[in-house]
Amino acid sequence: MSATEGQQNCPLVWRAPKQMDRKMIKKRFLTALISAGLFGTLGACETLQPVTYACSELVSAPAAGSRISLAAETGQTSIVRLNGVEAICQDDGDEVEVALAIGLKLTRSLADNAEPALLEVPFIAARIDAAEKVASHKSFSYRMAFAKNNDILYPLMREKINIPKGGRLVITLVPERIEVN
Repeated sequence: MSATEGQQNCPLVWRAPKQMDRKMIKKRFLTALISAGLFGTLGACETLQPVTYACSELVSAPAAGSRISLAAETGQTSIVRLNGVEAICQDDGDEVEVALAIGLKLTRSLADNAEPALLEVPFIAARIDAAEKVASHKSFSYRMAFAKNNDILYPLMREKINIPKGGRLVITLVPERIEVN
């Protein structure tokens, strides 16, 4: 047996591939084309998510309702004020869903009481339609607590409210919870 015959029978010897036929080329091209289309389609799914946009200009707070005094469960008085409102909107048919981020500043005097204090901060929101008429009201509140020897809090509240298209939202702090829903 010659050396070249032994190499032909040995499975470990590398051989140059034979020329690919047209069917194989078409098959590989079609596979690559389908793969590219599939990845393109899956990448486009990201754009099918709802479109959101900043809409803080649709939310206002009157000066009269931007600062209030509240009594904690211990009876201690705290001062609560709005410390900024941001909104992200998403169109939802005939309405717009407004996702609010409401910043607050709460203060209390440690000379009166330095113990932990639990309090509830109530809000009322008026949904105003495109004709500048009150469409409805919504009340909501948040409970929070001062830790021992803590005289200031900066909480961030989140709330979602739907308003009519072309409308706006007016939020205000109120001294006690009012059910208007």
